Amino acid sequence: MNKNINYEKGYEYYHKREYEKAYEYFKKASEEGYELSYISLAKMYHRGRGIKQDLEKAIEYYQLASKKEIGEGYYFLGEFYEKGIEVKEDKIKALRNYEKAAELKYIKGMIKYAELALKINDKDEKIKKYLLEAIEKGSNKAIKIYQDNQFLF
Repeated sequence: MNKNINYEKGYEYYHKREYEKAYEYFKKASEEGYELSYISLAKMYHRGRGIKQDLEKAIEYYQLASKKEIGEGYYFLGEFYEKGIEVKEDKIKALRNYEKAAELKYIKGMIKYAELALKINDKDEKIKKYLLEAIEKGSNKAIKIYQDNQFLF
């Protein structure tokens, strides 16, 4: 993915905690079709940083990111479905979103997939696969989950 000057400026302002300026630049980057800006805007709406919190807008931007195959977008959609935030609680939709995030090698997605799958269906073969991938990427949480459930594998 090519760099985008507006995204880069937004990123700088965000880390300086100048959220209003960051929002302006992320918005410009999104209008230019820069995909990573969708996640940045989603998080800003989600957390209410620099703008009024708006969970519906957050979902819209997470969906845009997901359509561009950004694992973090699927991960957050999974959280919204798992917890029933602004959408009807649906553990199966949550699991599908976590799985998609895991397929895209997003570590948090791998872990959340394993955690939720263990609650729903402890015989899912993908649990071990994603935990081992997350462990390989250095996740201590994945190690703990794997050790606590090793009898299943």
